[in-house]
Amino acid sequence: MSKRINPIHFKLLKEFIIHLDRENSHCGYIVTNKGSFSANCFNHNLVPKPGKKTIMDIKFCLERISEENLDIEIKHFLRLKEDPI
Repeated sequence: MSKRINPIHFKLLKEFIIHLDRENSHCGYIVTNKGSFSANCFNHNLVPKPGKKTIMDIKFCLERISEENLDIEIKHFLRLKEDPI
């Protein structure tokens, strides 16, 4: 049986993540799904040969974490930190 989560820790972590977001500011951070972006999509020679050109179509998908998933992730994190393994 896993330990109960300290509600003070949960509230503090959630407030910190909301603080990072700074929703009404252009200076915040966004928690996103890393699976939405592949850094290896540029696996060919980007420099074209003389007289040729390279055309790249870039598809960008940004998925923000939902309130429900944020709560789940915080609880998971706290359980990992509070349960001795």
